[in-house]
Amino acid sequence: LLHAILRHSGISNRNAIFGSLTLCLSPLFIPLAASYMTDVGAMFVILLCMYMCQRALEASSDRAAITWLCAATLIDVAGGTERQIMWLGALVVVPSAAWLLRNRRGVIPITVVLWIISIVFIFISTRWFYHQPYSVPEKLFYSTPQGPSQSLTTLLLHRLAFKAVPFPAVLLKTFLCLLLIILPILIAWLVAVFKLGRPAQIKLAVLALLLGIGYWILHLRGMLDDWVMPWLYHVLSSEAILPKTWAMLGRRPVTLPIPLRAALSIAVVLSGVAFAQWLFVRWRKDTVRASTGSGTESWRTLFYLYLPYSIAYFMLLVPRGLRFFIFDRYLLGIMPVVILYLLKLYEEKIARSLPVLCYVTLSLFALYGIGATHDLFAINRAIIRAVNEVRSQGVKENAIQAGFEYDGWTEIDQAGYVNESKMTYPAGAYHENLQDHRRPGDCRMDFDPYTPALHPKFIVVLTPMWCLEQSSFPPLSYDAWLPPFSRRIYIQKVPTQLQDP
Repeated sequence: LLHAILRHSGISNRNAIFGSLTLCLSPLFIPLAASYMTDVGAMFVILLCMYMCQRALEASSDRAAITWLCAATLIDVAGGTERQIMWLGALVVVPSAAWLLRNRRGVIPITVVLWIISIVFIFISTRWFYHQPYSVPEKLFYSTPQGPSQSLTTLLLHRLAFKAVPFPAVLLKTFLCLLLIILPILIAWLVAVFKLGRPAQIKLAVLALLLGIGYWILHLRGMLDDWVMPWLYHVLSSEAILPKTWAMLGRRPVTLPIPLRAALSIAVVLSGVAFAQWLFVRWRKDTVRASTGSGTESWRTLFYLYLPYSIAYFMLLVPRGLRFFIFDRYLLGIMPVVILYLLKLYEEKIARSLPVLCYVTLSLFALYGIGATHDLFAINRAIIRAVNEVRSQGVKENAIQAGFEYDGWTEIDQAGYVNESKMTYPAGAYHENLQDHRRPGDCRMDFDPYTPALHPKFIVVLTPMWCLEQSSFPPLSYDAWLPPFSRRIYIQKVPTQLQDP
């Protein structure tokens, strides 16, 4: 679908393939494609909606254009029940396409009807969902437990400036993470900027030096880990990049040490600055230069069709960033649009073919993503082996703790649902996990409050924990494709005084 969208946007077949592979071979995409998370399924829905809107713009008749818009709306409102933010297709992308088709007969009235139908469907389905047992309501803003009666203004000001990680820093990290995942294309501007002359090269060299000095100072203060790639948590950080994890006890093996992460971070920042520098020079020379009128019209269409969606998507991320933080996987929803714009810009303003450095970067990203995904499967297979060994000794399912996936599934098996504090129906469904308070803080997982049905006597850990005892079960080894190639997990026993009575 992304390849088709790129081709219908006027991008060459070679670059459309490259753009599609930038998405599908991304270390952010591959693990999610093989997980229960809804990010990839939601991307399918929005890409299908975008493709249909493109076909509506290309339709030869008014009836065909309206048919494509109707199909895009109906599929999006149905598919949006998988991940609600994808309703932006029906609410934003389809109206954007209709605006471009406003001179066609019947398009505007039909679009208004479709928009009203979408609103009604979204309202009804959301209300229905919130009345299902154990459903978790999703709100734009949540009050804090310390101040449930706080005004929204006070809450916003507190989270903008006084949060543990101030919101401007969250936005900066989100932007840097976006540059990271599109680096196979963005790095082309690092090559292109050398054509701007020696002053541009000197500026980049000075910036690289300053970044290196800044990272060294942060390293001396023990603060470097939070300011180098991947900047945001969840998928990328779990791929042997960050040693700390909330999914299991212990520390993960690390494939990318801090110096390598710092070097990659500098490359990302330099590529972003090179792009901005090139864009500024190009803007000064000719703001909207195009060799033909059709080129300007093509850009106008792409902006009207996809920019409102991108802005709306980002605005919906803001409340989540204010409340908690933004996961790296949320960027998948905007990644195709950024790929499209970058490829279109490079192809029309610089060269028809991307430089060799882009292919090298894409290959490295793909190899890392494939290897990291294999290793995630490998550790989960090892966890299953560990659990089966403990269970073979007559230990109950809920007396074992083995990480986020196993613990969540055990909680569902034992209680019928995951213990989420925001549940409102049925009343009293949420239960505080008292076991969560019996062990020391660094011997508890962040997921513990969600699993009160677990009463662990044995815990599968990544590295031995000081607060747990050695058990009779030996460590389990497994092989990885990324270094370190030989890894282990351990089965430890919870001391009797820390067990849930």
